[in-house]
Amino acid sequence: MSKIDIYNMKLHENQQINDYTSVFRVPGGWLYRNTFWNEESRTSVSTSFVPYNDEFKSSKIPIY
Repeated sequence: MSKIDIYNMKLHENQQINDYTSVFRVPGGWLYRNTFWNEESRTSVSTSFVPYNDEFKSSKIPIY
């Protein structure tokens, strides 16, 4: 899996982080979407807004 630099994402760009999580760039931050499946193939989705913050911009911590 490649590293994702969320700070360089363009507006409305979508990146898949892993099999369950994707990140979507929106004005003012990002939307993280988590998708899960149960035994009956039903889907459960959770979406969280994460506001833009420079705290980790110059950090060497990779986003996966």
